Amino acid sequence: MRKPLASTINIMSMSWAGIFSAHGEAFDIMQEGTFKFYGKDVKYSHEPMSLLAAGILKSPSLLVRNSITMVVFSIWVLFTHPRPGNKYAPRFYEYPLLLVKALNVIWTIGVVMGPVMWAEM
Repeated sequence: MRKPLASTINIMSMSWAGIFSAHGEAFDIMQEGTFKFYGKDVKYSHEPMSLLAAGILKSPSLLVRNSITMVVFSIWVLFTHPRPGNKYAPRFYEYPLLLVKALNVIWTIGVVMGPVMWAEM
């Protein structure tokens, strides 16, 4: 009975620790996207905080859905929001490089969360 609760909290805490304590471009993109997502409104942070706060919600599938949402939103922020030191959104000619960065973000979240999920499931 404890397995879904314990695995959800373990996966979330280990993957968040990996994402927010690491340095690198992909991690910076995910951190910025996550903070902007949670800063939008309370309804956007309700599910993730309920997953983390004493296991109010204990669904591994909900954790995966929220993680995918964070990655997709982070990539959207990468493509649409100005970068530090620049007051304009990326130009059209920057998109090929941004696509490479987006693929790196997807790869990185898989490398961070994959082993933790494998060990917990």
